[in-house]
Amino acid sequence: MKKITLMKTFLTSTLTVLFLSGCGGSDSNFDTSGDNDNDDDTTVSTFNGTWSEGCFYDNNTLESDFISVTINDASSTVSKEFYGSIDCSGSSIRSETVSYNYTYQGDISLSNCYNGQNVDIIPQFPITINSTSYTEAEHAALSSAKQSTLPLATSYDLLCTDQFGTVLYTGDETTGNGTTSTLRPTEADITNGLSKL
Repeated sequence: MKKITLMKTFLTSTLTVLFLSGCGGSDSNFDTSGDNDNDDDTTVSTFNGTWSEGCFYDNNTLESDFISVTINDASSTVSKEFYGSIDCSGSSIRSETVSYNYTYQGDISLSNCYNGQNVDIIPQFPITINSTSYTEAEHAALSSAKQSTLPLATSYDLLCTDQFGTVLYTGDETTGNGTTSTLRPTEADITNGLSKL
């Protein structure tokens, strides 16, 4: 999920990132021709499960992080664990957890992805940093170094999967940055996906 800006702040993803009510299903039949111009008989359960891009090492901070997104219908939890090792081994040195509500806005037909759904990704407080819970006001009062690095603004995005439902994708920011519903991405970024764990 492109390092979860998920969820773009997603997958992605975070993600998102993230979903409340509005679960959509399509009236069309699943396209088995393999040409990917589909938005096929899908429900929000298509996205259920835990997704991750694995361990990511940052040469600037000399830390690695492991981000996972767990989706359960209209809600998700994004967890980020930081490690002092290259491969996310050993005990984490910092952790962050943010819950999101998802409002599915309906099917979207995508040329490069399956099961497309427009979604509004809404962060929920309290959030957890190093096992401490923070309200929105308490989080805002923290120094910037102690605040969450996960997205805490509503994002207007899309979700879709590969044809097997094993890789989750979010929107391509070049087709919309997701800061408003009118700037929602219109195509998927299939270069950055989260694998189902």
